Amino acid sequence: MATLYATGNIYDRMITVSGVTVTNDGYTWTAADNIESPFLTRQSAIGIATDGSTVATISDDGYVSCSYNGNAWVNGSIIDGELSPRAIRYAKDSTNNNPAWMIVGTQKYATNEPAYNRYDEFAQIFKSNNGNQSSWIMVYSQDDNRSVFHGIRRIGDAWIACGVSDNNPLIVYSLDNGFSWVTVNVPNLFNGRTVFDVTYANELYVFACSGVVIYTPSIVSPVWNATDFVEPTYANADFTIIASNPSGHVVAVASGMIYYTLDGADWNQYENPGYQFTSVVWFNDRWVVGTYGLLTRHTCFTSTDTVTWVGDNNFMHMYDFAILL
Repeated sequence: MATLYATGNIYDRMITVSGVTVTNDGYTWTAADNIESPFLTRQSAIGIATDGSTVATISDDGYVSCSYNGNAWVNGSIIDGELSPRAIRYAKDSTNNNPAWMIVGTQKYATNEPAYNRYDEFAQIFKSNNGNQSSWIMVYSQDDNRSVFHGIRRIGDAWIACGVSDNNPLIVYSLDNGFSWVTVNVPNLFNGRTVFDVTYANELYVFACSGVVIYTPSIVSPVWNATDFVEPTYANADFTIIASNPSGHVVAVASGMIYYTLDGADWNQYENPGYQFTSVVWFNDRWVVGTYGLLTRHTCFTSTDTVTWVGDNNFMHMYDFAILL
């Protein structure tokens, strides 16, 4: 039986308290009193991944916390430096080999170093063989000190990282498990926009961006197309997370809005003002979307048809998901 892990912050605390919650069906989650905190008070948990035995979650201030049973957590710094991580992922390649953990984010340098000046801030990618603290090595650094990576996924044999560089879209990929990286050309039409995340559906690489979803059948030789630019009535159209299901449905989430397609061509909006939709995953036979907001009536929404969304409360503002098979 598959298990869905979610990480974020417990919603009803006066100060930030991180948490990890678990479900086997997408509806019934860890009881509120049993939610474990992987980090110290005031540290926010923002990302989670698992290799089937180790579960690792990252905090917004540069820590990783690991557990082998989902209860006892051991945490420490990802690197000896000022790292602001954005996402953590674990995956194998298309032949079920070459496993790797990856973290993306931005590192700010506190002192002058041979390759960097003080206060420079660069989008970077880190790799680990086991996900534990003190095991991460940098495998890529963007050459623009106004850059950030927001997301990373493995699709087939390609690791794909998404972000922004000098206020323009940034996409890089690696076909050799993180040893070398290639920058993807994105049309000037999308300058001024950030790329947050990527999924694969309907034989297309589909990227969630600021105010638009862009897609291409190839990242090596891209041929770009895009949805209309989105101007929601009561929402912010920064699509920060995107996911797909086996039927080819795609869902991207933003503040106040869920953006979805059933065929990859026609896109529709579900708007719910007051909720910042922060995460999305297809689990078993339904979508699960995490939320953050002042409206604490619902902390998550689910859908089995990608069109009708039902709110629920599982005591967590969920920022990321990981499926343990």
